[in-house]
Amino acid sequence: MKLTTALLFIGAAPAFSQTVPTDETHTLPFGQDPHVIELAIDVLGGTGGEASPQYQVAVVSGPEWVQFDSPATETSPDGDGGPVARVPFTVSLDAPVEEPFEVTLGVSDALGTPLATKSVWLSVAAPTSSSVGTPYPNPARSTVSLPYQLASASDVRVSVYDVRGRRVYSFVVAAKAPGAFQAHVDTSGMASGTYILEVRVGDGGGEVVEHRRVSVVR
Repeated sequence: MKLTTALLFIGAAPAFSQTVPTDETHTLPFGQDPHVIELAIDVLGGTGGEASPQYQVAVVSGPEWVQFDSPATETSPDGDGGPVARVPFTVSLDAPVEEPFEVTLGVSDALGTPLATKSVWLSVAAPTSSSVGTPYPNPARSTVSLPYQLASASDVRVSVYDVRGRRVYSFVVAAKAPGAFQAHVDTSGMASGTYILEVRVGDGGGEVVEHRRVSVVR
């Protein structure tokens, strides 16, 4: 039998599908879940007018930052020919960007007999822009985690101000590659109260400056 694959993206991005040749890597938009691998099964010689047989498609291997809705799925008839399996998956925001990775699917018959495997090569695109997320926990006691994403390699500069505008703490996170990361703000030495986090990150040739309010409790 011959296996072909197509990728169908649904969610925040406009829906589209594209056939992925075996020797090419397909790029997933950053942070736009879910995705679906469509595995079309072409039975050589056809089915002789009979109904398409049922197959099981299971995830054989994949990186830890890819989560599949189900470890296995049954094929369903396709109006244009043989059976098709649709395998939904999501990608963690902390997945490495612009680094190809392999997902391997295995096909077996209705009795569980292995028939074939198919590998799909994917990579995650860099974010299209740099941004800063919502700090947590908030209120905090000892540490605040601050998520951010980078469209290009950049230092991250964090300054903490009290309600009077006095800077009480600052630090720099050395340049990282594009992707999603977290900075950790040490609040253990701060008095109870409200503080403003000023975060500066590079964005291509410019800079993004964002402010987040956090509370410290004792």
